[in-house]
Amino acid sequence: MKTRKILLALVTTVLMVLTLCIPALAADTYTITITPNSADKATHTYEAYQIFSGDLSESTLSNIQWGTGVVPEPSGKDTLIEALAAENTVFTGCTDAAAVAEKLADPSLTANDLIDIAKVFGDYLSDTHTDGETSITGLAAGYYLVKDKDAALDKANAAYTNFILKVVADVKISVKSEIPTIDKNITEEGAEPAKSGTYSIGDDIPFTLTSKVPNMNGYNAYYFVINDTMSEGLTFNDDVAISILDEDGKSLKDLDDDAFTVTANEEDGTVKIVLKNFIQYNTEDYIGKEIAVTYTCRLNENAEIGDNANNANTVTLTFSNNPNFEYDNTVDNPPEPDPENPDSNVPVGETPPAEALVYTSGIQLVKVDSDTLERLDGAEFTITGDGVKDTVKITYSYAKDAEGTYYKLADGSYTETAPTEATKNLYDSEDTYKLTMDITTVSDKDYTPGVGLVGDDGVISFVGLNAGTYTISETATPEGYNSIEDFQIEIAAKLSDAGCAWSAKLVEDDTALSANDESLFEVIVKNSKGAILPATGGIGTKLFYIIGSILVLSAVVVFITQKRMRVKEK
Repeated sequence: MKTRKILLALVTTVLMVLTLCIPALAADTYTITITPNSADKATHTYEAYQIFSGDLSESTLSNIQWGTGVVPEPSGKDTLIEALAAENTVFTGCTDAAAVAEKLADPSLTANDLIDIAKVFGDYLSDTHTDGETSITGLAAGYYLVKDKDAALDKANAAYTNFILKVVADVKISVKSEIPTIDKNITEEGAEPAKSGTYSIGDDIPFTLTSKVPNMNGYNAYYFVINDTMSEGLTFNDDVAISILDEDGKSLKDLDDDAFTVTANEEDGTVKIVLKNFIQYNTEDYIGKEIAVTYTCRLNENAEIGDNANNANTVTLTFSNNPNFEYDNTVDNPPEPDPENPDSNVPVGETPPAEALVYTSGIQLVKVDSDTLERLDGAEFTITGDGVKDTVKITYSYAKDAEGTYYKLADGSYTETAPTEATKNLYDSEDTYKLTMDITTVSDKDYTPGVGLVGDDGVISFVGLNAGTYTISETATPEGYNSIEDFQIEIAAKLSDAGCAWSAKLVEDDTALSANDESLFEVIVKNSKGAILPATGGIGTKLFYIIGSILVLSAVVVFITQKRMRVKEK
């Protein structure tokens, strides 16, 4: 005898179906054509079990008997009629198939009653059935239970189904099995939900996951598990809130903290959100209503930079998908599959991934001598602007090390290419010391405005900047050089389905900036040496003599002129 199967009937239409009058066609056998749910892309194999047979006259079945698809008295189990009577007293006193069929039309039976009755029928299926993927042919007149073949689905994003219908002609049906969906968007207050956004490192990014409460009729329990995966550049803030919304998007029910569990794994960036006892929402108040799950992530110092660095946040939904299975209603989270015992695996579906993308940018300053273009160290820069939330400063330092892989070039930059006899003049020293590089990253949410020292290679990077205008100030100048005036850089972003196109320019003259290999907009900052004072005994001394003589002669001229004027006055 088959293991117990839980059958999902079209509970709202079973009663109508059992009494439906369909004009009979002049044919001995009939075909059921099945159209699956449009969201269900799986290949199905359906089975049709005849539960009642009879004599067809026009559109009416008379002399109803048990069909070939049920076993009324399976060995070792109660008879089908006894099981039906134990489930619902309306069947008390029934002795044959005709009496059972008559009681199925009893107006006192509710939709939930019909669900339970359908489950009882599922305990008594025989091996006699006809199957097909999109159609089932060669069926004699009668009432049939149509269901997915066990373990027949070839995709996770699919659901099993079953239903009872009267076949006295060719029939076309549309499967209404529920396949939940899930979506993810960035939801800034006052803005439309978006699939992508631009942010600065340190920003808290608001995400909203949306799904709907599915129709769970026929299930004894239902798994509803959200699987979220953050990229390395996103830090989960553990601030999940869940609501069921009405048609106007207002909260119909805010779930208490003990109505769900949140498990975050910092190592792999996964977050699992389990809605506990989800079957409780299978009521008219909630079925079809939107579920909104909100939380925030912080863009951190591991964020990738540039046009193609999307710092993705991806989500899938795991859900119960087989009403023919007896789920463990004491467990809210499906157990992990057992590869050594596939028959023990719990049937669940998983939606295709949905994702929201986060982009960020940055600036790299290269400090050089205005005449020689050699790189300078010892400079300090401050960056200010609306997009400076959590300034990340990256500096590089080098030290002599026999095991090092870097060499310093004559222009102040560094390379991992070893010098040769032909190229050694391009290097800083003929000794060509090997160097090791140390990268220092500083990230501080409260460190605003951003201040950073140029490294030994004359470079400083300010990464993790959103679109906006930034002012760069040289707050410490290399010794012997003149300070430069403040300058501004404008960063712009253009989001599209293809990604994010970043651009940047100098505000003063609209000079476009190019991104380097690190996807940072590079600015060459030139410093000129200060003016040299005249040396003692040199041209400066002569200059002082000349100026002194001129002053003496001027005084004499003024004295003589004044004396003559006094004589004239006399």
